[in-house]
Order: sequence, then C-alpha cells, then structure tokens
Amino acid sequence: MARSKQKTLILSLARRNSQPLYALNIARKLPEGSFDLMTSKQSTYSCGMFKNCFSIHTYTNTWSFFFSSIFLLPLQFLMLLPQLIRNYDRLYLPYGHFWDLPFILLFKMLHKPVIYTVHDGILHHGERRRLVQYLENFRIKRADHLIFLTHFVEQQIKTQLNSSVPTSVIPHGALTAHFNFPPKLKTDETRILFLGRISKYKGVELLLEAFEELQLPNTRLIIAGEPIYPFKAKELKAVDYHLEYLSEAKITALLQNADILVLPYLEATQSGVVSLGISAGLPMICTRVGGLPEQLKEEECIWVSPNKKELKEALITLVTEPELRAKLREKMRFKNQDLSKNQLAELKQLILGRTTAS
Repeated sequence: MARSKQKTLILSLARRNSQPLYALNIARKLPEGSFDLMTSKQSTYSCGMFKNCFSIHTYTNTWSFFFSSIFLLPLQFLMLLPQLIRNYDRLYLPYGHFWDLPFILLFKMLHKPVIYTVHDGILHHGERRRLVQYLENFRIKRADHLIFLTHFVEQQIKTQLNSSVPTSVIPHGALTAHFNFPPKLKTDETRILFLGRISKYKGVELLLEAFEELQLPNTRLIIAGEPIYPFKAKELKAVDYHLEYLSEAKITALLQNADILVLPYLEATQSGVVSLGISAGLPMICTRVGGLPEQLKEEECIWVSPNKKELKEALITLVTEPELRAKLREKMRFKNQDLSKNQLAELKQLILGRTTAS
C-alpha cells in the first residue's frame, strides 16, 4: 500500500560539538511522524526523545574514519537502500558531513529534493582544506534549496560560487530547549568567558593580549574550547584554560558561572556561541565581522572592531559598569529565544515539502 503522508529524512551523522545539537533543535520544531532522524551511534547527544530516530555506526577517530568509510558505510548504505527508496520523499541536511555524499547522490538519482543548511559555505582561514571545500561546493551545487543562517553567507555563496540554487535565510535559533541554566553563582570576581572550538580566526590571541594589558582587579578570563591548531597558552595569573572538548555539562557550567561572554573573532559567518549566550542571558562583546551583526541588534551587544584598542575599551566598560551588564542581561531575557513564528513556518515548509524560494 502506498504511503498517504510524505516523510523527510534528516541526516545528522556528526558525533559531537554543535552540529548534532543544531539538528536536534530543528527536529524538535517539526511535527511527529513527518520525518525520521538518522544519527551516529557514536554521537555524544542522545536522540532518545524522538520516537522516529535511528542510528548507524560511524567512527570514533581518524583511523576508524578511513576504515569505516571504505567498508562500513557501503555495507550500511546497501542495507538501508530499500528503506531510503521506499520511505522518504526528500532529504534534509542540517549541516555537511563526510558521509552524506551517497545519500545526496541517491536522492538526486530518484529526483527527490535535497534541502541543505549552509553554515560556513566558504571555509575560514586556517581551516581551508581542499577536500572539505570541494565537498561543501558539491552539496551546495546539488541541493534543490539552500537555507542560510545569515545574509552574509548567502551573498558570499552567490558571489563566489555563482550559485543559482533557490535560497532562504533563517537565523540560528537559541538553544534554550536543550540547555538548562540554573541561577548564576555569586562570587567577588567578574568572569569573562571565551567559549568554543579554538581556531585561528577566532582571535583568542588578540583577547589574551588585550586582557593582559588591562590587569583589571578581581577579574578572571576563562578560555574554554578544543584547539584545532598549535595554540600557545599564555601563562597569566588571572587566566584559566580548559583546552579540551567541552561536554554539554561543562558548557552549561561555564555559561552559568560567567558574567561576560566575548567573541573576539577576526572573521565570522555566524556563531552558535551567540545562541548559547542568548540562552544563558549573558551580556556579550562581539566584533563587527561577517554575519555576527545579523544575530544581535545594535543595542543588544557591545560591538567592537577586531583590534586590541576597542576590545580593551569594551572589556573595561562591561567589567566596571555592572548596571550596563544588568541591562544587557535584561535585553537577552526578552530576546526571542527561538525562531519566530514566521521563520518556523518557513522552515517547516522547506524541510517538509516546499523547495521554492519565497
């Protein structure tokens, strides 16, 4: 008997960091029964809250990636093939993954739509690997509809890749539904937090230089995240380092105990850290680069250029003016904690059936 309802396959095979979390956040907004969510059994995030979630084995490290890609992926894909052909009308990729290539090719061969959310599009300096960029270009050019988180990335792709694929811009929603932030613990220190994977473009060295020169009393800087390049940590008395992969519990604790969140990025497309900052109700200092100004309004953040002088001035202002911090916290409380109704409606239409541009 033919199926009366259309169904979307959401492919989320990343193991950790913000990508599987973003996919779970999207899946929560969709009607039950309208999609199936395929995840990695090695993922640090559980999809147990969904009845319509199933997992496949992926890999745990670089060596198992090569072995699994050559032997395990083809075997699992062949076993899934009848289900993929029979059960799904479209494919949604909430982010790119090395293993999504055969799924894209199958759905294109079956003339079934592929919808893809582009996070970076053109990779950042220091992260540009030829194969990764090639696969990203492949997804973008073969998608039937592209969803961007910022207009900045949308224009970047249209200009640099000469892409004519229909597009929509639907900003990153906050992650309130996943993270639960208890009341902030009170201390005598003002704690400044940098959070997230440490890449060269994120300006951590710039932040350390600015903080070292200020020597603010009763102030502590926390640098938390896993470096992906040979990052040299400065030995400073008022700086704590957590240079490791951050678990969900660790991220929650760091945000809960912070007073100020700093994004000293030298370049950016968008940032999930902003969404975390909104969820945690933290006042933020952000550099005015890339798509960051699309995530927060002018009055919702302390905006600076990516240079030491302005960063130092912003740090002094927020550390010495608790009233301003309180006002920014209040603005974050009123900040839309999720996609607006119009954005959510468009997201549902795209993922669950419509692939034409608005």
